[in-house]
Amino acid sequence: MEACRDATFSFHDVFEVAPGRGFTLQDALTGWRGHVTEKTASQRVQPGDILFARVVHLDELAVLDGCAPMAFPPLEKGTIIELRNRIVRANPGITADVLRDYRLELLETYHSTAERLLNPKMPTLANTDGDPLTFCRVTYEIQSPRAAFEALLHLSRGHTKAELLADAIFDDVGELVSVELPWIKGGIARIAWKNTSLGRIKLDGTRLTAEVNSEQRARRFRRIADKVLPAGSRHLTTVMESAEAKLEAYEREHPEGGPAKDDLNGSPEVQALLRRTVMDYYHDWVDMKIPALNGQTPRQAAKTEDGREMVEALLLDLERREVGQAGLSREIVAELRATLGLGHRFRRP
Repeated sequence: MEACRDATFSFHDVFEVAPGRGFTLQDALTGWRGHVTEKTASQRVQPGDILFARVVHLDELAVLDGCAPMAFPPLEKGTIIELRNRIVRANPGITADVLRDYRLELLETYHSTAERLLNPKMPTLANTDGDPLTFCRVTYEIQSPRAAFEALLHLSRGHTKAELLADAIFDDVGELVSVELPWIKGGIARIAWKNTSLGRIKLDGTRLTAEVNSEQRARRFRRIADKVLPAGSRHLTTVMESAEAKLEAYEREHPEGGPAKDDLNGSPEVQALLRRTVMDYYHDWVDMKIPALNGQTPRQAAKTEDGREMVEALLLDLERREVGQAGLSREIVAELRATLGLGHRFRRP
């Protein structure tokens, strides 16, 4: 009875798991670590999960005397670290007595996190510039496809005139009738892309249409077009459609879903390309600024204890998501651990 009375709820990281027998837990607030005998909970959690639970110590035995129904995924570690730091700033150390004083804040942290996970907000869709996703079609009247092509050629970064005209349509006397141009700018360093597509431009007779995926890009294209298009060109319309409306229209037009891509994605060539792309991305990831790390890179964050915990949470999340081919995530995570000097803190059963 005294042991139950002295125990208090806290957040615990799940380490090694022996389904049906128990698991190794570490109190994320006090730092205590040990094996906990538990039959039911050990069958539904995995390494990296975070439990809001009360552990009772009876001599050499530790058991759960209460556990909240929802285990948090590794990415919620940041919330727990923030809570721990608030408590540490006001106390010389975190003990069971201190946790009892903070029991209402611990409960609020659990309930607010659970509510957010159970009722997530719809994500804000954005393009690579961070602009809200809105599909826009900008239309101009033009006098000459050839003159408009020459005026907009500079927007197709990395393409030669001959390459762009290879699939163009010409009339009987060799005059340009129709051609498409990609609107491309230099790559984005934070995501290691060599080039970024901003939209597509189509010239067809006396019509120019540019399709982009944000209002900001539509306005930007208009500024460029108004400046460089030959005299006699004029803006006709800019039509905007939200991402939600675009999706609804697609589902109406394709009630049975889009064309199957399994055959293409399963080809060795495509698999090799996907693998190389994913590996290249995560090779650069260690030096990218990550919002979950408060704008630090994983390499920078791994130099502090709090930072290492958050990097570990990100790696566990990556491992669970199984990016690309089966087993690729574990291979990537193993390489990242070696690069960042992190050991294998969490063990799978």
